[in-house]
Amino acid sequence: MSYKEILTKNEAEAFALGYLMREFDDTMEILERRDPLSFKKSIDNPPIVLTDSNIEFEWGWIIFWTSKKVWERDPDYGIAGNVPLLFNKFDQTIEYFNPLFSSDFRWVTAIKEYMEKKGYPITQEILDFLEERFKPTDHQIEMGLELDEYLKKEGYFDPPARNS
Repeated sequence: MSYKEILTKNEAEAFALGYLMREFDDTMEILERRDPLSFKKSIDNPPIVLTDSNIEFEWGWIIFWTSKKVWERDPDYGIAGNVPLLFNKFDQTIEYFNPLFSSDFRWVTAIKEYMEKKGYPITQEILDFLEERFKPTDHQIEMGLELDEYLKKEGYFDPPARNS
């Protein structure tokens, strides 16, 4: 299946999973040679696409994923840096999508800035949907504030102000 043939959310999710699995296989090959203990822990923990969480836009999809064992509620097997994939059906690109590259580190801003960069229309309905979809939970706010205090205390950097 090529990018140009992808027309539905299910097809995009299947393509994204194939993309993630190729990266997983490549990583496992390297890990097996360099760190056999980590390889044994990781080999049964492939990526999975979170089909109920993905967001569809006129231009494509934001596809969320995690590891199999995290999905099965084992947080010891999390994948660091599992930012979503952005699948653009117009220019046939798939890329990791990270809010750290936005002007204020927020998902809503990252998506809005991406859409602006590509020249895609942004309606108030889209912005309202994104604000609601990415509204932080009380737990996330608490964890973020704790992380900010730790980073400041350890002298790593002054984290940006959090918008809650």
